[in-house]
Amino acid sequence: MKRLLCTLGLCCIIIQLFPQQASFKEKVAQHFARIWHHSPQEKIYLHTDKHAYSAGEIIWLKAYLINATTHQPSTKSNYVYVELLDSITRVTHRVKLRRTGAGAYGSISLANDVKPGEYTLRAYTYWMQNAGASFFFHKKLNIGNLIDTREVVENPEHTSTAYTSTKEEFDIQFFPESGNYFTGDIQLIAFKAIGTDGLAEEVSGTVYNQQDEEITSFASSHRGMGRFALTAQPGDRFYARVSTGSGLTKRIDLPAPAENGIGLHLSHNRGKINFRVINRTELPIDSLNLMIHLRGEVILISGLSSYTGQLPDRFLPAGVASFSIIDASARVWCERLFFSRNMDEAVVSMTADRPEYLQRSPVELSFTIQKQDSTPLPGSYSLSITDQFHVKKDSLNDDIRSYLLLSSDLKGYIEQPQEYLSDHSALTREKTDLLMMTQGWSRFATAAIARAEFPPQEYYMEIGQATSGKVHNLFNKPVKGNDVMLLSSYKQQIRFSKTDSLGQYYFDGIEFPDSTNLIVKAMSKTKLVDVEVIPDEEKFPASPTHLPVALFGRQPVNHNYLLVSREKYYTEGGMTVINLDEVTIDAEKPTDSTDSYYAGIADSKLDAKRLEDYQGMRVMDILSMLPGVEVDGEQVSIRGSGGNPLFVIDGIQTDHIEDIIYLNVTDVEEILLYKGASAAIFGSQGGNGAIAFTLKKGYEARSLAPPSLVYTTPLGFQKPTEFYVPRYEVDSILQQTKRDLRTTVYWNPELIPDSTGQVTVNFYTADNPNDYTVEVEGLGHNGTICRYRGSIKRK
Repeated sequence: MKRLLCTLGLCCIIIQLFPQQASFKEKVAQHFARIWHHSPQEKIYLHTDKHAYSAGEIIWLKAYLINATTHQPSTKSNYVYVELLDSITRVTHRVKLRRTGAGAYGSISLANDVKPGEYTLRAYTYWMQNAGASFFFHKKLNIGNLIDTREVVENPEHTSTAYTSTKEEFDIQFFPESGNYFTGDIQLIAFKAIGTDGLAEEVSGTVYNQQDEEITSFASSHRGMGRFALTAQPGDRFYARVSTGSGLTKRIDLPAPAENGIGLHLSHNRGKINFRVINRTELPIDSLNLMIHLRGEVILISGLSSYTGQLPDRFLPAGVASFSIIDASARVWCERLFFSRNMDEAVVSMTADRPEYLQRSPVELSFTIQKQDSTPLPGSYSLSITDQFHVKKDSLNDDIRSYLLLSSDLKGYIEQPQEYLSDHSALTREKTDLLMMTQGWSRFATAAIARAEFPPQEYYMEIGQATSGKVHNLFNKPVKGNDVMLLSSYKQQIRFSKTDSLGQYYFDGIEFPDSTNLIVKAMSKTKLVDVEVIPDEEKFPASPTHLPVALFGRQPVNHNYLLVSREKYYTEGGMTVINLDEVTIDAEKPTDSTDSYYAGIADSKLDAKRLEDYQGMRVMDILSMLPGVEVDGEQVSIRGSGGNPLFVIDGIQTDHIEDIIYLNVTDVEEILLYKGASAAIFGSQGGNGAIAFTLKKGYEARSLAPPSLVYTTPLGFQKPTEFYVPRYEVDSILQQTKRDLRTTVYWNPELIPDSTGQVTVNFYTADNPNDYTVEVEGLGHNGTICRYRGSIKRK
């Protein structure tokens, strides 16, 4: 809110300086401010314990969920979806994480027979689907497998996908600076070339005019990108002959120069941002404005008095800024992206209690996390400590700084994004500016926002969990005003609702972890004709992702790491995977409690194993074994109730005691007891509780669940598991001969400093005498980015 007030305050100052345009500038500023209030975009960054894994391991992760403009944890979504996609973009794992504070944390367990190859971690909120899948978080992972005997090889070259260049085609695009190219003026044309794998292709070429005269030559200077100057006269047309290093050549027509329009040129020199405006319209200069916004936050709207000028770069916060020329009717004529490097990062220091450590030694690390002014920086942070020899530095994916400041605000894949923030040298600035000119679309549509054109929000902000569906009658028509009840096996939650005019029901304000059984019961208005409950199907984004393939052939899984991971897996009791010949098994499916559509919410039960001890007895003789059930002759009651309970035999309800008097234990697979809240699923008939009997197969044909009752298990939130750290202070554990082969030595997703900015962690070293890499990532509550990388010495 402070940043919003500052932004509006700046706009007010500008309006006072230019009173003739006050109304226009105020409206534009309000349009941008609206996206903070009505449709605030969100970002997610995933910090994982490492970037390469072995079969049988766990991917530990922390999701940072923030406002896309302020980078503060002010967004209202409370659930994060994390998916693992294989090399052909199939979802192999999907978990739902519940937010706590600035983020959410959890894990994904890899099976021992997971197929090795390249995988992608994808994370998003339900609300983020409004911005499109291009702005989901994506991270490439490489997974190896020496456990599955079908995949075991001893040649390190075959432990991961080997990269072989098979580029037989390439694509190149040309981008006039600020999107417009005019006659009569020298302008910059940038270009970017990629291969069929989506990765950069280095190229060179020559530009010709329509008379086939050579005009200029060019060559890519960084990852397939480059630029050259070109001047066009009226009637000129240009094309380029472009060649790759492997000899592929193609002809490409350049964008045709225009006679009318407005363009913008930017350059940076010694702390100044220089701009030059090209006006090829009849609009007077005093009707044009320079507008600058950063992640949708308006920094400046200023009327032009000259077509050239300069601004100090220190007034721009770090990140992707948009420079545009806008007229008094809110029309944006051109736009140029610029990357600002005014980093305001956390200052992190680490102190170890010893200079180096032996195996299985206790380690105490103290961290101090502060602002630039040395005051404490409260926030949320995560810590990963890994074996430096086996877990190499990740050079392909974003770290938290490069993702939040760069990649997350641009569409398309950026190769090795960390290098653009490695330093502030002129060469790095040049590489980054090429990226700004060629990467294309940004997260915030400047022209549309200025005109107050906001896309419809089809997806809601998931503050709490919900479930919905519809109720139809016998003729498949919606039933209006029908009572619907929801019963959850988690905390025995009960909710009531009514269908609307379209027969839709909706339950919100509920909470349930994964694998929770939900039962929805529609109360029919007549006993003669039942109604049907149809739950809404859970919908998730389409699987394909924009990341290129064959990335990790250039950074394969360390073979020694896979060997150690395999040994660790077997040492800890993992089972060997053996590929057997195909066999066919003929057998009948055993009956168990999961076959009953309401078994998951029973208060207590007598299962098949317990009933085996009472074969030959009558059911009436053992009902009193259920807690609270009393049997007196041929009368059955549940303590606290005012009458006979409801009996349910294979889904068929009855209140006649005669239906169970002659029922033998030999014929019964399971007995379930419902009392209190759980019995509400049977409606008024369950007011005195209910006892359900599941009969063995062959006794009598099993009935189907009534259409007015459905049993579902939607995706619930994951209950986080704690990272295991051995406690070698216990002699019996210290003297164990089983080797400690941890490659992730310590993981802490909730590193919370105290009021002085300090936090201390304790753990024990593993057996391998390799140095450790210490990595801290996170965000201050004010949006300040925290990134620290250190090391621990072993001996």
